[in-house]
Amino acid sequence: MRLLPRRRTGPPRPTPETTMRITTALPGLALVAVAALGAGPAHAAPAGPACGDTLTVDTVLTADLTCADGVGLRLGPGVTLDLDGHVLRGGSLRQTGVVVPAGGDVTITDGVITFWGAAVADHVYDGAPDVAAPGPLGGTVHLDRVVVRDGIYGVRTVAHEDGSATTVDVDRSTFSLVNAPLWIDGGALVLHRSTLRDNSSAVVLRGGRATITRSVLRSNDGAVNVSEGGSAVVRSTAFLGNAAAVETWSGGSADVRRSEIRDSTTAVRLNAGSGSTVVTDVSITGGSRGIQAEGGTLVVERVHLADHTDESVVLFAPPAGQAASARIVGSTFHDGGDGVVSAWGAGLSLGGSTATANAGWGVHAPGAVDLGGNAAGGNGLEPQCVGVVCAAAP
Repeated sequence: MRLLPRRRTGPPRPTPETTMRITTALPGLALVAVAALGAGPAHAAPAGPACGDTLTVDTVLTADLTCADGVGLRLGPGVTLDLDGHVLRGGSLRQTGVVVPAGGDVTITDGVITFWGAAVADHVYDGAPDVAAPGPLGGTVHLDRVVVRDGIYGVRTVAHEDGSATTVDVDRSTFSLVNAPLWIDGGALVLHRSTLRDNSSAVVLRGGRATITRSVLRSNDGAVNVSEGGSAVVRSTAFLGNAAAVETWSGGSADVRRSEIRDSTTAVRLNAGSGSTVVTDVSITGGSRGIQAEGGTLVVERVHLADHTDESVVLFAPPAGQAASARIVGSTFHDGGDGVVSAWGAGLSLGGSTATANAGWGVHAPGAVDLGGNAAGGNGLEPQCVGVVCAAAP
């Protein structure tokens, strides 16, 4: 069994002091409200609102806009901000780009938001620690075809003290070079057909719920991090080259199906005190570890784990007094450092699975519950299986 990596005490917290990639400032020009486009002669378009203004009608950005300090723009309920391919740029990492209303749906579409402490938020973020957003909350923020880059937070929401929260709906958007592109503290996130790459913690869900579909999370330090009783559902999504693909803490749960995880330091990690994590019909290949659990409830069904330098699945003894259980069925562990290594005793049930061509153990799970139908062969250590009976496998 490999040594347990250094334990962390919780999900990473971005800070304004984090070094970011900074590009050249773009010139700030005007916004034009859609409702006012028809006013006046064609050659005399009305002056657009300035940085810090509140938009109360649908608005189109007609040129790049740079805000040297303070809030970029505030949206009133029901407003659509169409960036029209232009850039909304901040002047420091202690500013908020777009502040959305407590209630009422808003939409931001088709452009770039860059170099803000928080690109989009339901309260003014100025670098201070977490604070409750003014509320009560209840609106939905829609992002469609938006690029967010170079900042601390991409979309940042914080639940009101009464438990109400903002819903975030992201489609066909890209987040890069941001510490925490999607920081959802309470509330809900829907992420669809989007790309998150080269960030620190891509999706941080502290309570609330997230649904992630048909997206790509690439080269992030952490791709999906769930804690504080939050729950994430992942479908048809690719995790490529992230340090950790899906990680749970303090009651956080995840359900990952029909997805691919490739070249992670640890693909799926359950820390002590995690809730329930289900991994079904998933390919987990390359990198160091496939699945690592120190507690919680783990279900692994029809998962292919291969080409790991360490274990395909490793279950470390949970802290004293904490229960842990795992059920692994219909899965394969191939060409890794070890196949399955467990210190959970009867907390692990293993059946219908095959371990082949691993450098060390095929299965080493003393005291595990044998569900039958296991096979092993070509692994470096004998016996091929400890704790369960394995038929010979080529």
